[in-house]
Amino acid sequence: MKFLKFLTSRLMIIVYLLVIQMALLLGVAIAIMTQFRVFFFISVALSLIVILALVRKDKPAAFKLTWVIVVGVLLPIGGIVYLLFGDKRPTRKVAQYVKEHALIAKYLDMDDEPNEVKSENCGRMSSLFRYIRNASAYHAYKNTAIDYYGMGEDMFSALLDD
Repeated sequence: MKFLKFLTSRLMIIVYLLVIQMALLLGVAIAIMTQFRVFFFISVALSLIVILALVRKDKPAAFKLTWVIVVGVLLPIGGIVYLLFGDKRPTRKVAQYVKEHALIAKYLDMDDEPNEVKSENCGRMSSLFRYIRNASAYHAYKNTAIDYYGMGEDMFSALLDD
């Protein structure tokens, strides 16, 4: 009974629909390529170009290898599958977030705050300050304090005290 409930769950229905969609896409692509040989050769050429582009990409090896295998196994339509589902650009929300933080970083670079820690004056901490600046686009400042709370309950009581 539990197994039957799992097979009819919302997640499994979505999986079924995705499999059906992929099968229909594959069927239509094969039908087009068998009727029109030009499309077959164009799609094989596209797949080979995608494989070469993947090899040259500056991405983790696991990402590249996975897509090279998928494109190679589905050679006639592998390039099309990669272009449809592969390396997607960030969504608008992520792009807006990056844009806002770039603007903040620009204003922080223009700001000559007296409390800003200059990495040249910090000796062995200078590399850490440079890392923070490069990784987050924010500066390190003097006279700041941080309280670490291992448990949320500790933070809540301190928040109520403040």
